[in-house]
Amino acid sequence: MTAGVALPILSGSGIPEADVGFIDATVCSYIDDGEILGEDDALDLLQSAGNELEEDELAELASALSELTIPKEPEVVDDGLCELCDRHGSREFHHLVPKSTHRRYIKKEKLPENLSEVEAKLDERSWGVAHFLMSYGVLICGCCHKAIHKAEENSKLAEDYNTLSRLLEHEKIAAAAAYNSKQKVRDKVKSAKRR
Repeated sequence: MTAGVALPILSGSGIPEADVGFIDATVCSYIDDGEILGEDDALDLLQSAGNELEEDELAELASALSELTIPKEPEVVDDGLCELCDRHGSREFHHLVPKSTHRRYIKKEKLPENLSEVEAKLDERSWGVAHFLMSYGVLICGCCHKAIHKAEENSKLAEDYNTLSRLLEHEKIAAAAAYNSKQKVRDKVKSAKRR
């Protein structure tokens, strides 16, 4: 069971010490259950604790508590075939819906339009969307990963290039993958280093 994750955020915040333990336990139960504590619910939780914080301070704390319950990306650097260029070497996890856009979809509890088939299979609650977004991606080499993010902004990738087949339809990404497929692999597998 998770414990104490919210303590660094809450300590010295002006929340009465008697309520800090309850708030931490509540946040931890959300994490243990795989659910996301929405910012509104976190704000309600903080407001129920007797405190004298300003509204903007409460909102900032609520956002930080909510963020704690969003699943973190698993370590996925490995050795195998790049799903774009088919070269064998170290691979990185590319979120087909970039992480910087996740909050928008989690808040709406909706995925990009072309992923509606997938969305229909997900649980209606936002944690279903969050968990899906964190695990939805492809394993690709660093060169292809850089080419993707150089070709388009994250918002465009999220809406229009959020499947492997759609990535390969993009002229610049397809050209980079074709070029990369002919290049010699020069790297070794990195030891679980995040990019």
